Amino acid sequence: MGLKDIFTTQRNNAAEMKLLKGDGDSSIAVISGASYTARGTKDAGYCGGSSQALLPKLHAIYMQLTRYIQQDEMKQSERKSEIKQEISGLEAKNANIENQINNEQDKLTILR
Repeated sequence: MGLKDIFTTQRNNAAEMKLLKGDGDSSIAVISGASYTARGTKDAGYCGGSSQALLPKLHAIYMQLTRYIQQDEMKQSERKSEIKQEISGLEAKNANIENQINNEQDKLTILR
């Protein structure tokens, strides 16, 4: 097996085909773990194994990871604010119910 055989793009197994179809920013799994190696091999095959293409490819992967992290942080902050609003609403509802209970207890003590 020669160096050309390693970097050819004709031999794609099922995992690599999945990578080619799902090449978007939607999931970190596409650009991490075992698929990271498959993506590197695929990208090296596209540029003929050129070492000059390594830096732009690394930069592209770095930028993709950075975008993913930023999107994840935005989603987390949005979810945190939603949860804080839910908590404050539930606390207000709880206080209202406690007031109703106290009022009913006061009414019962007056009636006795």
